[in-house]
Amino acid sequence: MSSALEQRPFGRTGEKVSVIGLGGAALYKHSYELGVATVKHALDLGVSYFDTSPAYGRAGAHGSWTDRGMSQLIMGEGLDGTTRPNLLATKLINYTTDVRGSTSRSPVAANPIGYRTVEDCRAQLFDNLRALRRDRVDVLLGHDIRELSTILVGASTPEEIEENVVAAQAGPLPPDIHQALEGLHEEENIQEA
Repeated sequence: MSSALEQRPFGRTGEKVSVIGLGGAALYKHSYELGVATVKHALDLGVSYFDTSPAYGRAGAHGSWTDRGMSQLIMGEGLDGTTRPNLLATKLINYTTDVRGSTSRSPVAANPIGYRTVEDCRAQLFDNLRALRRDRVDVLLGHDIRELSTILVGASTPEEIEENVVAAQAGPLPPDIHQALEGLHEEENIQEA
């Protein structure tokens, strides 16, 4: 039974989403099953925007994450079989995911290479989609922009990455993020979505 939550425009995309979304950072706080139930309950309440990341698992000591990747697996199972009007966002991180044949529930392993090449981005997006049980996502973001050296513009499937990826030598950002983004535009290192 879906309640009617107020809908608002999602940026300039033309899509509308519920005024309340479900962030996936805490989905694995108690258990996998409770996380899946939370996603399904959010759907029942009319939530239509869902955000996750392969970085999210269980919060550990001193702000570290353990069991990275669990949020995507939970979100994938909870949203399995649903389609629009739900919008799903995930991220690329400086870790790789590999759920193929994994016997462990936690699918993420540290990788110093991260998402520095088109191939890294493509592989990580494939792994994200597999965990999410989807063939595409609506929003693809990058965690930790200071480390991001490949910018994805408008790509939500692995096939679109090669068309939409532009190399940008992004180092540490200046205090004013707008100056940094203007500099990238001036250098024609990114394209408007």
